[in-house]
Amino acid sequence: MRLIRKVELRSEIRDRGAPGQRSTATAGVSHDAARAPTAPMSVGAKSYASGMPSAPQEAPLPTLLVGEREHRLYVLSPENVEYIQAQGNYVKLHASGADYISRDSIKHLENTLAEQGFLRIERSLIVNVRAITYAQRAGQGTYTFTLHSGASLRSGARYRRGILRVIPLTQPQR
Repeated sequence: MRLIRKVELRSEIRDRGAPGQRSTATAGVSHDAARAPTAPMSVGAKSYASGMPSAPQEAPLPTLLVGEREHRLYVLSPENVEYIQAQGNYVKLHASGADYISRDSIKHLENTLAEQGFLRIERSLIVNVRAITYAQRAGQGTYTFTLHSGASLRSGARYRRGILRVIPLTQPQR
């Protein structure tokens, strides 16, 4: 009897682990299933344990800008902003004939709004490409952009390559 009891204890310890250790075997589950990796599932993957699909992914939120004018906060759509100008630790948003200020940096807005059609043309200027009426050469590698509102913005030579990547202002060489 003692020999059978020792064999049973050894098999229990092998299946469950030593006392004080975490059990690797699960009652009612095959030995292979107990060893299956437990990696997190992606949001779009089906939940195989429950047999039901996971929650649907939500659409990304649109990019909005918040500007302050006369002690009021305004939510601005990037399409309505013609250009953004740096002013110290703030930026000035020029939209719909009014100016708004926001505590943000030109560099952050340049990266955030690039997908919405904004282009950095000067160290302190970002322009909405859709707001440009026409462009003129202003010197070596610089351009003057006239916007729908009548405002004129001059680019810097340092930003010429980025401008020409987005707006083909030069004739292709033959």
